[in-house]
Amino acid sequence: MNNIELEMIALLKKLKTEYGAIELKAEFEAEGSRIEELMRLKDVASTVNLPIILKIGGAEALTDIYNGMILGVNGVIAPMVETAYAVSKYLDVIENMIQPDNRDFIEFAINIETVTATNNITEIMTLDKLNLLSSITFGRSDFVQSRGLKKSEVDSDDTFQYVKEIAILAKTNNLKFAMGGNITRKSIPFIKKLYKDSLIYKYETRKVVFDASYVEKETADDGILYALQFELLWLKSKRRFYSRIKEEDEQRINDLEKRIKL
Repeated sequence: MNNIELEMIALLKKLKTEYGAIELKAEFEAEGSRIEELMRLKDVASTVNLPIILKIGGAEALTDIYNGMILGVNGVIAPMVETAYAVSKYLDVIENMIQPDNRDFIEFAINIETVTATNNITEIMTLDKLNLLSSITFGRSDFVQSRGLKKSEVDSDDTFQYVKEIAILAKTNNLKFAMGGNITRKSIPFIKKLYKDSLIYKYETRKVVFDASYVEKETADDGILYALQFELLWLKSKRRFYSRIKEEDEQRINDLEKRIKL
């Protein structure tokens, strides 16, 4: 442990006990997490007894899933599954490559995050093996950008209608629904409307996942701010680790360059 990680742990305790945090999230996809980073995150999370969910690199990223299982993640999310065929490939991996007793302890989910995916969602919902999934996550940030819009549109009424449609379909098909994508304090009313209709069970920033019921608390916006603060500490911790490696390599590079010039 180092001072930054101790600060992260103190913040996680607050997030868990006071602000409804239920999970931490890691990504092999957009974040490009390395296995040693996930090990450090797991160490920090375990200190406060928070599970980790993992966004893998794609529908058939089997090595990512296996690495997640080694680390003991509680959830696996497949991103960019825009068609029924892509989702079927993911379902095949779950059925054929993951032992049933392992599947019992992992919540498998897909990330709906483009307008193409929303256009194909009805067909996706007809897949035979859909029951292998536990939930659907809606990624608002990529979704609005896939429509040629700015990230600031994530909390718009228009975006809400798309999100609500997917949430209803998830509920109809006995799947839980989660939401992420540029979550800020401005997103609170958006989430509240979904929760009022019993359509959402959790919402997430890049690193912290919240129980949706907490959105009803007056301090829900503070929880989001603390989650962003945790992400900042996490990035500083990564910088600390890799900067030391960089300094060591720089010294060796300088030494070798001097030798070559001799």
